[in-house]
Amino acid sequence: MKFAHKHNIPASGRKAWEMTSNPDFIVASYQKANATYKLLSSEERDGKTYNRILVTVNESLPGFAAKFLGAANLSYEQKEVVDNTTMQNHWEIIVPKISSKVKATGSFSIEEQGNTCVRLVEGEVKVSIPFIGGKIEKLIAKQLGASQADIAKLLTERLQ
Repeated sequence: MKFAHKHNIPASGRKAWEMTSNPDFIVASYQKANATYKLLSSEERDGKTYNRILVTVNESLPGFAAKFLGAANLSYEQKEVVDNTTMQNHWEIIVPKISSKVKATGSFSIEEQGNTCVRLVEGEVKVSIPFIGGKIEKLIAKQLGASQADIAKLLTERLQ
């Protein structure tokens, strides 16, 4: 299932990007999305930053998903490549135990629009699990849409 979330931000692209790169904002944005963020590693290479992050969603999974994962909450590792020059972040999510069945990749970018900018989050989630894969994809898309709207609102508030 592909997704795209676009939000207009009333600030310059560079100012918005710098805010999204601020460690306090990053933690606050995950809290806003009802998740816990833990930076596992960060490395600078070739002008880019390579991060490994552990994310735990604080909301309980529906019964069918919890049973399949063997856990009440979803936890996953997020690998990201951050390019501050182009204001882009490309990411991949790895879900332990079922990494071969769940593929989630995407990007987050800021695009200049004169005195304002656009925050764009795009990606694709594919869950290859018979009978429940489509339900899990829809659940992820719904949660992602809500959390991205909340993060855009937080970004706008912090920039004012």
